[in-house]
Amino acid sequence: MDVLGIDANKYYGKEEALKYEKGSGMKKVQFEITSRAIELLGLKTGKVLDVGCGTGFSLEILKENRFEVSGVDVAEEMVKIAKSKGFEVKLGSMLDLDYSDEYFEGLISISAMQWINGNNVDEVIENYKKVASEMFRVLKNTGRGVIQFYPQSKGEFELWVKCFKFAGFKVETTVDEGASHQKGNKKFILLEK
Repeated sequence: MDVLGIDANKYYGKEEALKYEKGSGMKKVQFEITSRAIELLGLKTGKVLDVGCGTGFSLEILKENRFEVSGVDVAEEMVKIAKSKGFEVKLGSMLDLDYSDEYFEGLISISAMQWINGNNVDEVIENYKKVASEMFRVLKNTGRGVIQFYPQSKGEFELWVKCFKFAGFKVETTVDEGASHQKGNKKFILLEK
């Protein structure tokens, strides 16, 4: 569930997943955000995990940039579409990533973190910590990550930063202002193990 009480798997049923995949505006925005994330990631090669990969927009861009790509998403219909494009994608939660320890050189997560929630504040914080710990676990010792999402508040963004630090990451943030679409500024969390 996201902060609005919507479960990603239920929201992205077959109809919504197809609508998402076919939306030219969505592809344009994902291309811009993912291209910027790759720039911020600072890697030239290696295995990269897309956490919350959806239908595979970011996987396509990563692959074009010569990365070995894998993805994970909780929405079954989104995973089906990504797999139909030939990507190695797993159906699963970012709370429990089904990958070996220290497997990836990099990871990205584009527009997905807002789907993590809980039944109360303590559960939300615990879930944020689990996600951050899982990301730390699957990254190699020199691994890097870039997280972009749409926080509902400054406090939500700051809480994620704290949870990534708690997991052991060195953390920086950057904001790209003046974005051209409705969600405005792009906020990125840069992770280094």
